[in-house]
Amino acid sequence: MVEKVKKVVEQPEPLKELEKIQPKPLPKLPQIRESASLESFFGIGKYVSLELRNLKKRNPDIDSMSDEEKARLLFRWLMQGEESIREIKSGEGWTRKSLGYNRDRSIPRYFFVDDKAADCFGSAVLYTAMARRLGLRANFVYVHEGHDGSQHSHACSSVDLNGRTILADATSETQDGFDINHRGWVKMSDREVYFLSMAYHYDNVGNDLFAEGYLRKILDTNPNFVNGWYMLGDIFLMRGDRDSAEKMFERALSLYSRHLFVLNNMADIYLKKGNLSEARGYIDKGLKVNPQNPLLLCTLGEIFEAEKDDENAVKAFIASLENSNPNLPEAQENALAGLQRTSERLMSANGESPFLLTELGRAFVRANEPNRAIAYLARANTLSPNNPNILHLLGRTYELFGDPEKAKKYYRRALKVNPKDEEAREHLRVLDGK
Repeated sequence: MVEKVKKVVEQPEPLKELEKIQPKPLPKLPQIRESASLESFFGIGKYVSLELRNLKKRNPDIDSMSDEEKARLLFRWLMQGEESIREIKSGEGWTRKSLGYNRDRSIPRYFFVDDKAADCFGSAVLYTAMARRLGLRANFVYVHEGHDGSQHSHACSSVDLNGRTILADATSETQDGFDINHRGWVKMSDREVYFLSMAYHYDNVGNDLFAEGYLRKILDTNPNFVNGWYMLGDIFLMRGDRDSAEKMFERALSLYSRHLFVLNNMADIYLKKGNLSEARGYIDKGLKVNPQNPLLLCTLGEIFEAEKDDENAVKAFIASLENSNPNLPEAQENALAGLQRTSERLMSANGESPFLLTELGRAFVRANEPNRAIAYLARANTLSPNNPNILHLLGRTYELFGDPEKAKKYYRRALKVNPKDEEAREHLRVLDGK
């Protein structure tokens, strides 16, 4: 097996940024024992014991296995869902639920997200704790760049085997997660993992002071934690402290220059300062990494809009909507609002456009707003009554929103204009029940 080498990021000089930035008095955080481990932090000792007992019952020869065999067996155990852990594959990816043990609250509530086990975070904690019980040198790992070069806010586990470190990612959707070669990651101590869970918790409930406090604790001991700087910058940004946010984002980019959320936030900061060329520079850097990122494309549209270039702004907003991501609802909402603003301005100056009206209709279909979608598409159809694309889209819109008779009407009209529209023919066949 080829040995994989992890890129080492040099430790920066002692950090001065956080010492200077004290916009609000930070709370005094609870003290924790130096000897505390993942099991005690998250209260999962009994759970881990039971899982290991089940594992050894099914695999009585486990003690005679090599470290790599143990690590791989444990990985398969968690993936296959033996006994109490099961994987449920849905259209949106892998979702982990622990069955049986969360009912008596043997795992604390903050270990869960929306009453479900916290996917990659929970899986990484469990794998790491169980691996250590098997005598393996395991750590929680935070991933910021995946094996395919995509950006992540992700967690998995590392195991040291015969002088090399392998990663075990039980929630990888694209390939076997054992010995996966994620490109950018950092090990975290047990205390840092606990601090991270608390930072997430307090950030989610709107207590930015406690979230900031826990992030500072992590960065004091682990200044290479890229997403710590990003999360801290986001907190300052939400407070309106752009100067402090900019310093945090610059630190994040010094560690990982391809961080798309940070690049977008830097662009937004400079856009609001009125420095459009600097804002465009950050967007261009991000689009080189991912030309289809909806967040970057939306901000690009806003930059064009600030430059009074509504035609290019429309193109950018449309591209953002075409690449919309359910995990980035704010980008979709902003792109839709931007498309509406710029399209209406262009039509006010130049007259109504079937193209712009159609794109607005399509955008409101994606946003699940049927009345507004149909209103724009009807205006487009009035201007261009024999356009097969508009007719087809009207048919699809009425079908999606529960009016099959009108859907069939527009599919038939689309086929009359374009008999080669096989998709319209198939939808019509289904609606007719044939």
